[in-house]
Amino acid sequence: MSISKQAINNPSVAGKEQFWNEHIKLRHASSLSRAEYCRQHGIICSQFSYWEHKLKSCGSGFSSLLPVKLNPDNITPSDAEIKCTLKLKSGHELKIHDEGVLPLLFSLLS
Repeated sequence: MSISKQAINNPSVAGKEQFWNEHIKLRHASSLSRAEYCRQHGIICSQFSYWEHKLKSCGSGFSSLLPVKLNPDNITPSDAEIKCTLKLKSGHELKIHDEGVLPLLFSLLS
């Protein structure tokens, strides 16, 4: 992960959300406990926990997109039909009716 030492150590440079988001990602990528990571980086553990919970609950934290595999052969060509439906873990569905969008969608998801 490329992040400047200045941005990691100075929340006024990167913004508070980015600062904590990066620390949370780095901590999860390490094998350190929360307490040990905070100790090594001079972070107050309760603040780390607060931001970890806040960013996770609002969905802007360290969650990532899930890979989606589409098979264009399973899409029937008809203007009146739905060309593709993406079903998300949240239960939401994205239904695409315009066949012209599919090449872009496939390239974004591959």
